[in-house]
Amino acid sequence: MRHVLDLPLLYEQPDAETLLQILDDLIIRPTTFEGQTGESEDDTAVAEAGIPRYLTSIIRSTLGWIDDDAVKEQIWDQASKRISERSGRTAQPSFRRTFTIPNGDDAVEVQLLEPSMTGDNLGHKTWASAYLLAKRLPSLMESIPSFVRQSSSGSHDEGLLPRVLELGAGTGLTGLALSLLAPCIIHLTDLPEIVPNLALNVSLNKPAIQRRQPLSSASSFGLDWSDLPRNDVPVHEKYDLLIAGDPLYSPEHPALVVEAIAKYLRRTPGSRVVIELPLREAYAKEREAMTTGLEKKGILLIQSGEDRGYDDWGGGATEVLCWWGLWGWQAS
Repeated sequence: MRHVLDLPLLYEQPDAETLLQILDDLIIRPTTFEGQTGESEDDTAVAEAGIPRYLTSIIRSTLGWIDDDAVKEQIWDQASKRISERSGRTAQPSFRRTFTIPNGDDAVEVQLLEPSMTGDNLGHKTWASAYLLAKRLPSLMESIPSFVRQSSSGSHDEGLLPRVLELGAGTGLTGLALSLLAPCIIHLTDLPEIVPNLALNVSLNKPAIQRRQPLSSASSFGLDWSDLPRNDVPVHEKYDLLIAGDPLYSPEHPALVVEAIAKYLRRTPGSRVVIELPLREAYAKEREAMTTGLEKKGILLIQSGEDRGYDDWGGGATEVLCWWGLWGWQAS
């Protein structure tokens, strides 16, 4: 691994091609969500100490020895991006990354575009809970009746495919992973301002879905939990499975999530709900309120457990402990 002092010094007037190559070597790749950064481990890697100062020196330089103004702008732009990548998730520019979801001896890959985060659009970030829930799905499907039934029948009848609704899908990792893991009809939903990027990610993964699970279909639309349909949802529009990753981040959300689940979950013995939540101490009351609210609706906890993973909110890999639960209707 190289040191910052191994990089060409500006007083040596390195050519534009050399500077652009160095700036490419200094790209910080997104974390893998497995506790590793995406930094290169080959001979091009550079130790982080001193890099921000080096990048700042490039931005402050007139680069007077380079004649092409367009190339100068390109160098300054790339140096600015390298600084942004080192300033935490909220400062990062848009990027694309791949998540690998193990499935026994096999695995599926989900491609995601994550836009720059502006305002309060937390749905533009992929959260650890979504990744952990996606990894949890292969084992959970073995106990979700609609998937067990479809798998054992091997039927190609679209009417027998499990209907799945994802609440607060964000970038779509969990729902897209499910559509690649097993045949199903899945609708990924979030607030209207999140849906354009969600729809892009659905389109990005459609070729892989068609190759791997030709019976699956994935689509997205807006769903505001605070503005649900007043009338009951027709039976044929309800779902066998509802999934959600990290849906609680305000005191109002438990009641809203409960109402959405009760409205859209098909009232059959085999219908299920799966939710994964970070164990944030500040939201303990919200977690309890959601579980209590579901119980009052007759939706009881069947199975639960904990998963440990990593998030990149602060720019590095931060360990996160999550709790997951599987619910179903109380037997009448």
